[in-house]
Amino acid sequence: MTRLFLVRHGRSTANAAGVLAGHQSGVELDERGIDQAKKLADRFEIADLKAIISSPVLRCAQTAQYLAEKLSMKVTDDERFTEMNFGTWQGRTLADLAAEPLWSSIQNQPSQVRFPEGETFLEVGQRASAAIQHWNELFESGSYVVFTHADVIKVVVAEALGLPIDYFQRIAIDPCSISILDYNADRISLRGLNMQVEFSDSMVLS
Repeated sequence: MTRLFLVRHGRSTANAAGVLAGHQSGVELDERGIDQAKKLADRFEIADLKAIISSPVLRCAQTAQYLAEKLSMKVTDDERFTEMNFGTWQGRTLADLAAEPLWSSIQNQPSQVRFPEGETFLEVGQRASAAIQHWNELFESGSYVVFTHADVIKVVVAEALGLPIDYFQRIAIDPCSISILDYNADRISLRGLNMQVEFSDSMVLS
């Protein structure tokens, strides 16, 4: 059995501002996000962890580094776990984007959506699945952790559960939450979903 811990990065300056950050430079953890990342590192007690893998995007790398320093491990970047390419939507506020005609399709029929000059959710799933298959084969028996982004995690979890991609928006993945998948020879098991390092009434807004 291989156990995969999927961790979303801590709250970023873009999360706090309600902006779709994408691959914008300069988006980093805010004060609360740093606190979340420290709490995660303090509470993450996994024996014989094989690897710490991260999206190369800064906010993920920052979150991963706190755990790496605690465990005296290195962080391995994997571009296949990077943030979705939101194309021309990158950098715009969520309030502004919610008025776009495409917004309803993203929420209700995401399988039919390609972000303008960007990716589809199906493409995100394909690259993330390829990465997981690669790392599962490398760590055939053991555990590893991947620091990545909300949409990546939601698509991976939906696929693991056999859910149509159009249902993936029903899955909530909050900043610095942990989701756990076990990969066995005959099945995938969801062991934890959106497990929190902190609880707050404002989680849904961050």
